[in-house]
Amino acid sequence: MNSLINTNNGDCHEHHRRCVDPCPPQYCEFKSHEELHPIPGGALLEIGKGSSVLINAAIAPTITAATPRLIAQVTLDPTGFCFPNLKIEFSSLINLTGILGVGDSITIQLSRIRYGYSASSVKEPLQTYTISLPTLAAAINTASIPFSFIYGEENIRLRESTYLVEVVAASLLVADTGNVQIQNANIAALAVGGVRVD
Repeated sequence: MNSLINTNNGDCHEHHRRCVDPCPPQYCEFKSHEELHPIPGGALLEIGKGSSVLINAAIAPTITAATPRLIAQVTLDPTGFCFPNLKIEFSSLINLTGILGVGDSITIQLSRIRYGYSASSVKEPLQTYTISLPTLAAAINTASIPFSFIYGEENIRLRESTYLVEVVAASLLVADTGNVQIQNANIAALAVGGVRVD
């Protein structure tokens, strides 16, 4: 027998039996098979909004984790799912113009704001990415860097949450006269799981 057992309701293993628990079994035994297999579930897809973020040597020191620059956000409510798996997908284009020095970098962070757990919302960092920028030695130089990521979690136990992609740090030389602009930002959130029956 496969070790992937239904831990949600141990008494609901009979075929075609309705469980009292609002979440049906996560795995079941299909006809002519002895092993358990995942049960296909529903899906919820939300498309978020992106914005353009400009960073230069004057702006960089003002960017911190406490005062980030928002690139994109999306809100997802998986309350109606049992054992949902989560996928966050983000893509953008980082355009560089002008003079940028050696060692310049920006740090982008994916965070989650959870609602419904206390009087105040809770913001938690999920993943951080530091991007080293190429050196541009002349004012007429330009470059573009595609930046994207996929973040996933299994069996999340969350209510409505907002996922944020933000610039939380930027390191540019004072002598830099160039600009770093994050554009064409897109974000999507996908939850897949069994549908609650209560």
